[in-house]
Amino acid sequence: MNLMLTVAGWGQTMFHSRSLSPTLRMLEVPVIPSIKCSKSIYNISPFLIPHGILKSQICAGDNDKSFCSGDSGGPLVLQVREKTSHDLCEHTVAGIVSFGPGCEKLNVYTRVSSYLDWITGYIAPKLVPKPVKHCDE
Repeated sequence: MNLMLTVAGWGQTMFHSRSLSPTLRMLEVPVIPSIKCSKSIYNISPFLIPHGILKSQICAGDNDKSFCSGDSGGPLVLQVREKTSHDLCEHTVAGIVSFGPGCEKLNVYTRVSSYLDWITGYIAPKLVPKPVKHCDE
């Protein structure tokens, strides 16, 4: 079973729609192995990923579920239930909506853990980040 992450945004709800969603929408999407994703996206649109999926990227979605235009910059979140309480969840931003061949396809997210040094350098310069294991490793 693939790891499921949640993507959120106010983007289009259909590929050729011009209007954005008036409410925040969320969708669970499966993480896809980089090689499978690279082949699938290359077959649809080779110019999008001339070097394949990079380690600084996450591929997620399927042929029925993904982000759409207007969702760029939104979060891809890992939700984990607390061991001591089934009511509480820890939410970790794993990725940021980046690009893809279109709605309802596999799409590519920027992997946040690849940029933790840069992020913490700006928001908490004295904090030393914990090592993070990538989702598809």
